[in-house]
Amino acid sequence: MIVIKASGFQVESKFDITFNSIGSTILIFLVIFRFMSLKGFINIANCKLIDLFNAAKKEDKMPKIGALIYLIAIISVIIIMLGYRNAYLAADNFNKTLNALILVILGTYGLLGAVLPVVLKHLIRRKSFFYKGVNVISISNIAYRIRSNYRTYATVVILVAATITALGTAITMNHTYKSRIENKYIYTFSYASLKDINEKSIKNIIEKSNHKITKEVKLSLLYSDNIDGYNKYGLISFVKYSDFIRVLKELGNYELVNSMDSNLTEENRCIYVQKAGTLITLSLGEKTDEFIINDKKFSVSEKIKIPFLGGIYPSDLLIINDGTYSELERELKKINFYGIKVDNQENTKVLTKELENMADKDRNN
Repeated sequence: MIVIKASGFQVESKFDITFNSIGSTILIFLVIFRFMSLKGFINIANCKLIDLFNAAKKEDKMPKIGALIYLIAIISVIIIMLGYRNAYLAADNFNKTLNALILVILGTYGLLGAVLPVVLKHLIRRKSFFYKGVNVISISNIAYRIRSNYRTYATVVILVAATITALGTAITMNHTYKSRIENKYIYTFSYASLKDINEKSIKNIIEKSNHKITKEVKLSLLYSDNIDGYNKYGLISFVKYSDFIRVLKELGNYELVNSMDSNLTEENRCIYVQKAGTLITLSLGEKTDEFIINDKKFSVSEKIKIPFLGGIYPSDLLIINDGTYSELERELKKINFYGIKVDNQENTKVLTKELENMADKDRNN
């Protein structure tokens, strides 16, 4: 329940105690109890009574530390270091998370089963430290107990590590999910059409609802599906530089605006903008940094990945200078884009239905 809550998923989960769960718990513990009782009975039946009394008086001995224990200790330290290194690298590569968890589990067993006994042995040999204060009691107690209990300690540590990993994964998934949503749906409602968009009707419907428009973006693009170059198997759209800067300002991305330069689009150069929601780019054929359309060659001066038109527009963008855009405007098809953002986005179900009905009517006309 904690993991589901931390992940932010809209899944209803509640804690209930039912008769079936109580019965299942009792049955499982009865099976375990019977098994342990049978095991104890067999051990007692195979032992002499005098041996049982002597076993109760038998003192624990320090575990022997041989060459094998030293070797296991060294390997365990290396493994756990690799595990934490993978955990550090998991920030950039999520696939390393499982590797980190497995390595830390193995390293933890070795740490408590081999490294700790080696350390305790060396502390006991240091007489000046061992016989100082209560060290003789505490270190001896740890050394005697570690032999039979290190597996239990390791199991507890591993369970804690696995729990923290699960919580961390859930929180990361929640953050990633929200980031993807913000990048893909930067507008509450988006329209892209070859025809003129009925903006007035859209605004009228929104005004009649309990929502207010907080952001509004209007843009014209040119597109072609016959381009040689970087993305020859996909759709490419052209945006003029002045519109690109204007929309960035309307979206509040002033940091990128300040880093842009109109020279990046001069002399048939362009800025390549990757579409929203793209995590990995797969190249079909030879990958280049040039585009050729209608005998015009464009070279990519800079590549950026930003939320610009949201997820409704499935196209990468080439930002070109205004003069070149005017030339291509006579040769390519034009798409009108209209994006709006309203307040109280969580409660737009009714408004969405009304806008969908309006869009269906416009599409049929």
